[in-house]
Amino acid sequence: MKVYHLDENNADDTVFAFSQDKKMHLSTDDSPRKKSKSSAFDVPRYNSRMMDAAKKELRNDDTIIAVINFTVCSLSFIQHALFFENNYKSTEFVTYLRILILALSISSILWIVRRYEIKLIMLLVRYKVSTRDTVYSTGLYKIMLIEIFFALFVIPPYVDWTFDVEMLGFTVEYSLSTVLTFVSMMKLYVVVRLFGHYTEYTQEKAEIICSKHAVSANAFFALKCYIKDSPFIGIGSFFFTMSIFSSLAMKLCEEPDRWMDGEGKSIESTLRAFWDDMWVIFYTTTTIGYGNIYPFTHLGRVICILACILGNMYLGMLVVSINRKMEHDEGQNLSYAWISREYLKKDIRKAATNAIRKAATLFLLHKKWNSKAISPIKPNGIVVYKGVWVKNDMCHMSKDQYMKKISIYRDLKKNLMMLKDLNTQAREVGTSDFDLILQFEDAARIEFPKITKKIREKINKDEVKKSDIIAESFRPMEEASENIREFTKAMRRKISHAVRRKTTLPPNGSQGNVSSPVRSSARRLTNS
Repeated sequence: MKVYHLDENNADDTVFAFSQDKKMHLSTDDSPRKKSKSSAFDVPRYNSRMMDAAKKELRNDDTIIAVINFTVCSLSFIQHALFFENNYKSTEFVTYLRILILALSISSILWIVRRYEIKLIMLLVRYKVSTRDTVYSTGLYKIMLIEIFFALFVIPPYVDWTFDVEMLGFTVEYSLSTVLTFVSMMKLYVVVRLFGHYTEYTQEKAEIICSKHAVSANAFFALKCYIKDSPFIGIGSFFFTMSIFSSLAMKLCEEPDRWMDGEGKSIESTLRAFWDDMWVIFYTTTTIGYGNIYPFTHLGRVICILACILGNMYLGMLVVSINRKMEHDEGQNLSYAWISREYLKKDIRKAATNAIRKAATLFLLHKKWNSKAISPIKPNGIVVYKGVWVKNDMCHMSKDQYMKKISIYRDLKKNLMMLKDLNTQAREVGTSDFDLILQFEDAARIEFPKITKKIREKINKDEVKKSDIIAESFRPMEEASENIREFTKAMRRKISHAVRRKTTLPPNGSQGNVSSPVRSSARRLTNS
């Protein structure tokens, strides 16, 4: 295995290699190194200089690929405009442009292959693959082949194929140049990849932080972060970019004199200028749908459908962003809660005053009428049972007095309900969903002892006593087993001590004297 150094004069710039069998620290320094106690599965920290160099090369390759794809897209639009103006017949200049587009596409394939080789090196430096792995063994070849296949979708020179498609009484004429130029616009996806190289959300520090939380610091993560920081700018940029892109695609598909009616007469398109296409995209994206001008071709209608779907997504993102911006932070939420409670105090005091006043009025009227009503405040209605009037307020007061009592009591109940609602509103104002969850948890903690107490009351006490008796009967057995265990340990210690004493006696001693300590020890154990 070869070892390369970024700087041969500096011994610290060591390139690490990782094998599937064990960890190896390779260096050209002959000085002895202390052996570390790290496990064979511990991967050392990768060389940051090599990683920075690989990232720089990858960024340069993606920049070159983006420039090539943007040039191919621009040249495709130019050649298609000239090709359409010449009535779908290629001129000499159009042929030269197509040859240049083909050459640029082939050169982009070389840069694509080099890009995935650099990604393989980055995986090797990060110890995610071994030195024997290739682009094929790691699975990178799948994405690489897709990009290569997508890069080969270019307009070949000397090919002027056209075909007609009938639709709703019209005959639309398409060309291979239109379809391939539309596909060339899709190659601008590399701009998103290029954006990921120049944002702070994909740099080394961001990767370290994201790796701790099992997150990939890629271009999509950076886009989401920017939209999170500035939602209106991010959503507006997305809407403007997609509108321009869709308008260019609409301009490409909806060209004038592209279709003919049933009599064979060519019909001029209502979408002649770029601003007409932009207008169609705008009222389709915002789901207004004026319908004063609309596309005729199949591809144009497909673009309108996609624009409508993107418009729904855009409106949903806009509503969510506005909702997030309208949310209060912690300080604003507290301020809003206390201000609202200050204003609610007036209504609470008013409702309480009215309720007390109504209750006092009912009590005073009860004293004034000198009645023997069942309740001085709550009215008791008429109850008739088998032709017999049950004792109630109507037995002791007139009908007018009873109706007046009912009216005042209704006002009392209304003010009490209002007071209850205002107290609930003052208590819950400014609380978020998280606070409500905490309140539920607190309530569960408070009510849990009561619930357990009720459960214990429902348990049969006789069954509990039986289980306690059984547990008590097992305790002597457990104590006896514990004594037996201790006695066994003591015997083992005595026997081992006797054996050690036997081996330490002098060799000229008698056999009876040698075995006497063992016998005496055994005799003492049996006596104990």
